[in-house]
Amino acid sequence: MVLPPESIASNLTVALTTVSEILLKSGLKLNDSKTEIVVFPGGYRKIKKKINLIVCFNKCKLKSRSVMKYLGIYIDAGLTFDNHYAYLEDKCTKLLPKLLAICQNCCGYSNEARRIMLKATIGAIYRYACSVFVHRAEANRKSIERIHRRIAQCCGRLYRTVGYYPATVISGSTPLLRISLHLCVSLLGPFGKICFFGSHIVIHSRYCLIQDTIRVVC
Repeated sequence: MVLPPESIASNLTVALTTVSEILLKSGLKLNDSKTEIVVFPGGYRKIKKKINLIVCFNKCKLKSRSVMKYLGIYIDAGLTFDNHYAYLEDKCTKLLPKLLAICQNCCGYSNEARRIMLKATIGAIYRYACSVFVHRAEANRKSIERIHRRIAQCCGRLYRTVGYYPATVISGSTPLLRISLHLCVSLLGPFGKICFFGSHIVIHSRYCLIQDTIRVVC
């Protein structure tokens, strides 16, 4: 049963009031300006109509949004994480020219030093909390490979016409998608189950909200 927007807004008002009262007992105050609302469709139902909520709380109107940023991760209502991958690409695209400026082909740092430098900057940005959105890596493969291709070309001092996979082989770099997947698998530990089906890996965890299939290039 799908609740009408008025009932959802009423329930949210009650929940916010309860949270506010608990915080006040501890000497804290709920920041209304930083409170965001995102409506997630339950189960596997596909709700085409967008649900717009307006919650009145402490003389402030809170409107529901389709995307919110939480602990550095952009979470959308459909849990596709496409907004987050777009944010990662935009952030790394702006950062990359600054790193390439100190990595000239005729001088500067060695190839190994470049790998360490780029892995600790752009690589760290993509690895941060990757277990949350790695299941969508295949759908956003092109954006990941665009960034990592330039990194591999820099590490191997290659021409910009060299393709992604040849560049990773020549420069000795592991594909960024595979690094994220490996980190995700290592984080699962005893709490998850990994099944191999040919070139596909299915990761299942009781702590994961979504299950999906990821294709890995070996």
